[in-house]
Parts: sequence; structure tokens; C-alpha cells
Amino acid sequence: MARNVAIDEAKAEQVVMARDVAIDEAKAEQVVMVRDVAIDEAKAEQVVMARDVAIDEAKTEQVVIARDVAIDEAKAEQVVMTRDVATDEAKAEQVVMARGLAIDEAKTEQVLMARGVAIDEAKTEQVLMARDVAIDEAKTEQVVMARDVAIDEAKAEQVVMARGVAIDEAKAEQVVMTRDVAIDETKTEQVVMARDVAIDEAKTEQVVMARDVAIYEAKTEQVVMTRDVAVDKGYG
Repeated sequence: MARNVAIDEAKAEQVVMARDVAIDEAKAEQVVMVRDVAIDEAKAEQVVMARDVAIDEAKTEQVVIARDVAIDEAKAEQVVMTRDVATDEAKAEQVVMARGLAIDEAKTEQVLMARGVAIDEAKTEQVLMARDVAIDEAKTEQVVMARDVAIDEAKAEQVVMARGVAIDEAKAEQVVMTRDVAIDETKTEQVVMARDVAIDEAKTEQVVMARDVAIYEAKTEQVVMTRDVAVDKGYG
């Protein structure tokens, strides 16, 4: 009986020990399983984290690329706008310069036209003044010559009348003939001058003035010579 008890105790102890071993094994297996699960979860979490990092990096890269593209587009747009502004400014400057040139040309043309008009008016005025002067001189010359002729005739007549008795008839006759010749020449010259004045009015004023001066000098010289002859002969 004691042996049986010992055997039973031994079996019971073996059962307990087996059970303990099984429990320990089960616990160990559970620990291993828990550890494996933890390892798997850790690995999964690492994978998820790595994936998230990759996604974040990809997103960041896309954001950077998009930002770089936007910056490049903005720079390109600024360059285009700057170029357009420069082009518009150049065009505006050209327009302003062209307008300025047109205004300067118009002003110059107006100045030239005004100067031309002033020159033409001055020339016309000079021509009119010269013609008026020539006409006045011609009229004055005719009046002076007519007056001189009248005076000469009066003087000659007075001389003839005062000294007719004392002067020799032959000398008186010569004086009268000389006077008549002078008077005839003067009258003929006056007729010629009147005709020349009418003809010369249609000619250039300078030619008229030059010819009138020459005629006047010639007439004056003839009158002076006639008077000198009369004076030399003692009838002046």
C-alpha cells in the first residue's frame, strides 16, 4: 500500500510536472507568439512608416516641382511682360520722336514759308519803292528841266531884249539861232523822254533807272554846254 501510494504520488507528481511542462510550454509558445506578433506589428508599422515617408517625400517632391514650375512660369511671364513693356516704351518713344520730327519739320516749313513771304514782301516793297522813286525822279527831272528851259528862255529873251540894241545884228541873229536850236533840241528831248518813260514803265526798274540817269546826265551836259556857249559869247 505504501508502495502504491508512492507510485500514485509519483504518477501524480509526473502528471503535475507534465502539466507544468505543458503549461510552461504553452506559456513559452504564447510568449513566442506574442513576440512574433509584436515583431510582425513592428515590421508592419515600419513598413507603414516607410511607405508614409515615401509618400510624404513624393508629395514633397511634387510640391517642390510644382513650386519650381510656378516660379519658372512667373519668371518667364515677368520676362515677357518686361520685354512687352520695353517694346511698348520703344514704340512710344519712336512715336514721340516721329511726332517731334513732324512738328519740327512743320515748324521749319512754316518758318521758311514765313521767311519766304517776308522776303517776297520785302522784295516787292523794294521794287515798288524803287519804281516809285524812279517815277518821282523822272517827274522831278521833267519838272526841273521844264523849269530850266522856261528860265533859260526867259533869260535869253531878257538878254535879247535888253542887249538887242547894243548887240550886233549878226551876233543877235547867231544868239537867236543858237537859242532856237537849244530850245528845239530841248523840246525834242522832252518828247523823246516822255515816250521813253511810257516805254520804260513796262521794263525792269533798274534798267529804267540806269537809262534815265544816263539821259539825265546827257541832257544836263547838253544844257550846260548850251549855257556855256551862250556865256562864252557874252549872251548869258
